[in-house]
Amino acid sequence: MPDRPNRRRIANRPVLLLTGVLLAAATMIAPPASAQTPQADLRRQGLDPQPLAIESMGLRFNPPLEAMVQAQRIGERMTVTLVDSAAQPAWSMSIQRRTSTLRDASPAAQIDHLLATLRTNQTPFEMIGSEPVTYGGLPGQVCYIRQQTPAGQTIFNGWTMLDVGRPDFLVFAVQILDPAEFPRIRSLVDAALRTVDMTDLTRVADERRLRLDAGAAFLESVTPEQLRTLIGPTRWYRYFAPSSQSGSGAETELGYYAVTFKEGMRGEINADRKPTEFNVSERVTGLLVHVQGHYIDVEQSLTYDSDARYWMSWDQTEEAWSIIGTRRHGRLSESEAVTGIRTPASTADPNGTLTIVVSGRDGTTRDQKSWPVPDVYLSQAVRWGLGPLLPRDRGAMIMSAYCVDSTSAEPKVSLRIDRWEPVRSGSTEWMLTSQARSEAPKIVSRYDRFGALTTRTWPDGRITRPIELSALHDLWRRKGLPTKGMGNGR
Repeated sequence: MPDRPNRRRIANRPVLLLTGVLLAAATMIAPPASAQTPQADLRRQGLDPQPLAIESMGLRFNPPLEAMVQAQRIGERMTVTLVDSAAQPAWSMSIQRRTSTLRDASPAAQIDHLLATLRTNQTPFEMIGSEPVTYGGLPGQVCYIRQQTPAGQTIFNGWTMLDVGRPDFLVFAVQILDPAEFPRIRSLVDAALRTVDMTDLTRVADERRLRLDAGAAFLESVTPEQLRTLIGPTRWYRYFAPSSQSGSGAETELGYYAVTFKEGMRGEINADRKPTEFNVSERVTGLLVHVQGHYIDVEQSLTYDSDARYWMSWDQTEEAWSIIGTRRHGRLSESEAVTGIRTPASTADPNGTLTIVVSGRDGTTRDQKSWPVPDVYLSQAVRWGLGPLLPRDRGAMIMSAYCVDSTSAEPKVSLRIDRWEPVRSGSTEWMLTSQARSEAPKIVSRYDRFGALTTRTWPDGRITRPIELSALHDLWRRKGLPTKGMGNGR
């Protein structure tokens, strides 16, 4: 899950994902409305008013409300999976674009071939029905079957094959785990597929370019004076699961983190070195963001501590950062470090270079990657201070920028898509809806009229909220959770 510690890479652990404030908006691009259906009508049907865009498939549609979205690429094949966000998921859907090997590559023939394969493999099933459909102007075939799992549970599997230009098909595979919910979920899936919009790749490229132009305009508008307004006292944030996700009906504490903005020297990203030891380049001052996090899993007796320091020059042309994370289970511990450097453009290196190194606590390199710096690039430090920097004197906006993908298990740079808009017409509250990639799940953040974060909701429903240190300390003490080191710089 995107907000839990990951055993493979620190780059997929909470402290990095909490950098996912992400970049939103700076141009008046109205998002294409799938099937031009009003937002209120979509909500009544149980659909998300904001379309899910899967650019690699040229697909846009409105998924069920609060569906969790995951994307996985194996080789050249992309699979996007939607899962019911309920505590006990009732359904899941996977989406792929596939190329048929059949001579008669029609949607009906694809379904018949799939059923024949099940029979050949002696997989028992009961046919519910198969019928032609048309979604988004594309001819297709939908089929549902009833099956028994080895444990004796009744489930329903369904497939919708859409002809996107033979021999290519778009395949929506649905699994319904609760038999009593079959009629409702089948109707919900049908409503979602009726919003399918297969966008041509030229249009996708044009929209991406407009978002990038908007991102460039926003980043160029950020001045050193604006960056200095971020400097202030440390702010604390609580990370928890709401009562709706708890069997006890109470909120569950999952961790906390503290963020400090200050003017600092580049060398300060290394906590083990003294300023007197800095060389000339390490003495250059800029914006320094210090993020300290502590995360817990009481059931598994796990803790995860992180210390992240992000430095950026005042003109945004170069940056450096260091993240150290330690996972503890009883007396056992495992540490990992991520360091990053972005060099400025020069005659010898017209774009500048971005390098990320993942290493063990002993300094042994485990992974290292470098990229030319993209033309429109969002630094780590600006991402952490984005809320106060975004304009609040205009309407809804959308933009993109390349930045380090904190949701990836490997060092990666991705193109973010982010929307910035008032919570409602005339509201002084603003909402930032962010995706690390076009097919990534949405993170929704709310800000007050001053640009301060009030609530962040993660794709799995977990929540981040600001809190005073004294209130955080009292809360953890009342719940019997350890407070040692809280506020003392772990």
